[in-house]
Amino acid sequence: MSFGCCPLTSDIEENRDVIKNDAYSFKSKDVKDLKAKLEFMLKNPKQVKAKGIRCKSIVKKKYDWPTIAKQTLEVYKKASRKK
Repeated sequence: MSFGCCPLTSDIEENRDVIKNDAYSFKSKDVKDLKAKLEFMLKNPKQVKAKGIRCKSIVKKKYDWPTIAKQTLEVYKKASRKK
C-alpha cells in the first residue's frame, strides 16, 4: 500500500480493519472468489490504480513511523500515569 499498489487481501478481520473499502478483498478460503477478484482487478486497471493511490495516502496518514511513534509514546505516558 505504501508504494501505491492496491492490495487484494482475504476478508479476515485484521485485513478489513486496515483496508476498509479502500482496497479489494476476497472471501477467506474461497478460491473461486479469489479468482474472480483477480480477474476483476486485471480487467479494471484504472479502478485498481485509483485505489492504489488512495491506499498510499492512507498509509502516509495513519501508518508512517512518526505517527506510530507518537501513538506509542502516548500509550507509554498513559501507562506510566496509572502507577
